[in-house]
Amino acid sequence: MKKIRKSLVSSVIAMMVSIPLQARAGLMPERVDSLRCGVHLVQLGETQMQVLHQCGQPDVRDSYFVESGGLDRWTYNLGPKDFIYVFTFLNGELRQIMQTDRGF
Repeated sequence: MKKIRKSLVSSVIAMMVSIPLQARAGLMPERVDSLRCGVHLVQLGETQMQVLHQCGQPDVRDSYFVESGGLDRWTYNLGPKDFIYVFTFLNGELRQIMQTDRGF
């Protein structure tokens, strides 16, 4: 029984160490389905061109190649009164919007 308990405690500690500090502080990125850019509403399924037209140039662009095609991540820092948003595109289609920390 002591061996099982010790193993369980070790597993929990290892898991806590692997969780980023932000997550433990309750600041995990949050997935959203849409985002307002000025008067435009950006929604999942839109193309990169549509998002670029509605939100303008992102602050950061990252591109990757994955098995299923091209993966692009665009980061928009909307300033200290708003959040930082990360848009993930797969083959040019918006698949995910993540709201992260406060902007700066």
